[in-house]
Amino acid sequence: MLKVKDSRAADIEIGAASNAQPECSRIIDPQRFRSIMRTFVNGVTVITTSRDGHIHGMTATAFSSVSADPPAVLVVLNKSTRTHPLVRASRRFTVNLLAEDQVELSKRFAGKLESPFDGVDYELSEHGVPMLLGVLAALEGARSETTPLVYHDGSYMSVTSENVPSGQ
Repeated sequence: MLKVKDSRAADIEIGAASNAQPECSRIIDPQRFRSIMRTFVNGVTVITTSRDGHIHGMTATAFSSVSADPPAVLVVLNKSTRTHPLVRASRRFTVNLLAEDQVELSKRFAGKLESPFDGVDYELSEHGVPMLLGVLAALEGARSETTPLVYHDGSYMSVTSENVPSGQ
């Protein structure tokens, strides 16, 4: 069992077995689950891809570093997105980590625009995948020294640059 701790309520147990879906839905309803997950701070990324000359991108917070050696990341794309089949077919994508002043860029790629790249500065990587210009970092591009854009409890925020001693 996976325990979910909500500071506003008692612990919630979620069954880990694959046949536990009906049990899970009785333990915690989707609205409550989303409310809890919104309290987690995430960096904001735009996942971009290209297939047969068609470029596309989407805003995603389901991104994480997995390993430095070998370099590996985890990106979660819902199968219902327009980006998923393009990434699956091309097997290539770029993770564009947004800077704190790029809320509008995040909203643009979170929408359902037919041409989200219209008016957006980007360049194609050596593999033909779009990399957004001016972002904090792109996996195939250079890293800048700006502050990241993060998302917490339904709002975009920035991170202060105060140093906190290690171990605290």
